[in-house]
Amino acid sequence: MNAIRTTLFIAFSLLAATQTALADDAGKLDIMAGSQAPGKYSQGFAGHVSLGYTATTGSSDTSNLGAKLGLSYGKGKWYHVFSAEEIHATDSGNTTAQSTTADAQSDYLFTPDNYVFGHLSYSHDQFSGVERRTSETAGYGRRLLHTDTQTWSAQIGAGARQERLQDNTSRSSPIVQAATDYSLQISKNTSIGEAIVAEWGTDNTRLQSATNLKVTMVKNLALVLSYVVKHNTSVPDDTAATNTYTMVSVDYGF
Repeated sequence: MNAIRTTLFIAFSLLAATQTALADDAGKLDIMAGSQAPGKYSQGFAGHVSLGYTATTGSSDTSNLGAKLGLSYGKGKWYHVFSAEEIHATDSGNTTAQSTTADAQSDYLFTPDNYVFGHLSYSHDQFSGVERRTSETAGYGRRLLHTDTQTWSAQIGAGARQERLQDNTSRSSPIVQAATDYSLQISKNTSIGEAIVAEWGTDNTRLQSATNLKVTMVKNLALVLSYVVKHNTSVPDDTAATNTYTMVSVDYGF
């Protein structure tokens, strides 16, 4: 639980230092391994923090808590996003699931709808077969759709990936990464989003999908239902290739 406490301490320290709420952009701050839809590319600083209940299936079958932090900063043609998430589960005092992810991306907008990006990603998951993964990618992205109710972005890039497996072997390879992120405002208080990333390497193909349903209760406070699927085509024996995470959380935007 130390990692969750650290994440929450950082998040609430940022909340205390921030005076301006930017709730309208709170749903557009996450990065999922290279995918992000910056929406209005708002200027200045914004963020959100979530705390909720998590259920996991796949290599483990248990439940516990998760914490998430998203930050963004826009200035001129530059847009920067950071996201971190911690999932921790225990069963009878034993850790049964532990996943930590962090992503950072910087975009340079050379037109209102076109950008180039650089992306860094880190993940640690004791129960996915791929215990630790880092990647570095750069590429091109485009906002395909932006209306009052919908945003849709896609990007493609290339780079390198380094992985350490649970059997203590390591591997690295060049990668090609494609991602898309779509969000729909169903009503004044309800929105749904879907983000998908596919990452091809010489020794493993990684697929990830995240679906989010967000219901705003008051201006800055929302209830979020999230469902994440992570799949690796190459994992050690006796390890599930697909893991899922379901979370019901309270989200505060600032």
